[in-house]
Amino acid sequence: MALLLFGIFCVHLAMVFVSRHGLIRDDAESYVVLGRNIAKGYGYVFAPGRLPTAWRAPGYVVLLAGIFRLFGEAHWAARVVNAALLTLAAFLSYRFAAQMLPGMFPKMAPRERNAVAMLCAGLIGFYPELVGLTGLLWSENLFIPLFLSAVSALFAFSKRPSVSLALLSGALTACCILTRSTSVILLPVIGFCALRNGFSSFALRNGAIATVTALLLAGCWTARNYVVMGNFILVESNVGYNLYVGNRPDTPMPFAWKRAASLPEDALYQRLNAAPTEGERSAALTKAAVAQIKRDPLRTALLAATKVVDFWLPDFFIALNLQSGALGPENMWLWKPVLALTLCSYLVIVVFAIAGSLRLGLARPAQTCWEFRFVLLIVALYTLPHALVYGNSRYHLPLMPLLFLLAAPVIRRAWLALTAGNPFAANAPSRG
Repeated sequence: MALLLFGIFCVHLAMVFVSRHGLIRDDAESYVVLGRNIAKGYGYVFAPGRLPTAWRAPGYVVLLAGIFRLFGEAHWAARVVNAALLTLAAFLSYRFAAQMLPGMFPKMAPRERNAVAMLCAGLIGFYPELVGLTGLLWSENLFIPLFLSAVSALFAFSKRPSVSLALLSGALTACCILTRSTSVILLPVIGFCALRNGFSSFALRNGAIATVTALLLAGCWTARNYVVMGNFILVESNVGYNLYVGNRPDTPMPFAWKRAASLPEDALYQRLNAAPTEGERSAALTKAAVAQIKRDPLRTALLAATKVVDFWLPDFFIALNLQSGALGPENMWLWKPVLALTLCSYLVIVVFAIAGSLRLGLARPAQTCWEFRFVLLIVALYTLPHALVYGNSRYHLPLMPLLFLLAAPVIRRAWLALTAGNPFAANAPSRG
């Protein structure tokens, strides 16, 4: 395992070198500006002397601020930390698979389970889209290992409810929420995990401890936002903007996110965005979006369906960033072959994950194990907010380790069948 992790880290370090001249663009620009200003002592502001902001969640911004405080505004140092974080994600994927496989495949030999778990680590470590992510200063670099840690802790909590696991699950859930606000979906998961074996005072107590821990820790930032802006903003003030983009009468179906490009010239948007404070602007945009949802629920439902399709589209995030120069102007020509590679990789994983899902019990729901239902619960709940706001293929990246878990046993079985020429070989994985 150590050799595999070393190889993964080396590949991601190579990406640090390849992207050393990468331009800071789009969302990365705001992360870098906020991190720089915190490191210089100006506060959580976009420019010295301006009012504090809540446009971005604080998780990755604070990490960048720490890096910039130690190394100056060294983008290479941030990319090296990204490489370490995604290598950690590979290790966490291995641990999560080892945690889940005994329940998913009770008759699988321990040696085979270890091989499948290592395959999960290899898939996340060498997946092209995640390798490319190392060169970009985007919050997914921190969020993916955090999300894996939280999901793993929640599963452990569902199997062995205790105060310590409740506290850990709540704390990791809060960290996820403060890095990407869509992870509020983990709050109901706490309830499912606590009450999996039925209602009891013991289960309710532990569920309450985990939930209150998450709400208290994340609520510190929410309280800060209310004090600074005078409006309720759970984590990010850009939620109002995202709701408005995803629910206008002229939001396209599919590719809802494209509406954002023309918003600056839109008269209604300019009027709503003219409020004096960031909190008021977010509230005005949210109100307009909610009014449109109520006005045309049928179109809202159709939009939601197409936004789910947008969310699960094949990966093209790294190819677009190559095309824009965010991974180095000298590498722009690579965007087409990288797009082909990521497209093929994603489709292969999805096909094998569907096959793995069918094998685990979709065809026989009465025999479905808790591990499989837990994975499906996370995937379904995490998809829902993007149906309300808008979807983008980048947003499904945190769920890829779960798809790898579903796909890896089938990939392993297919490999054994190809090499042995016998799909029913004795050492092939068994559902049991």
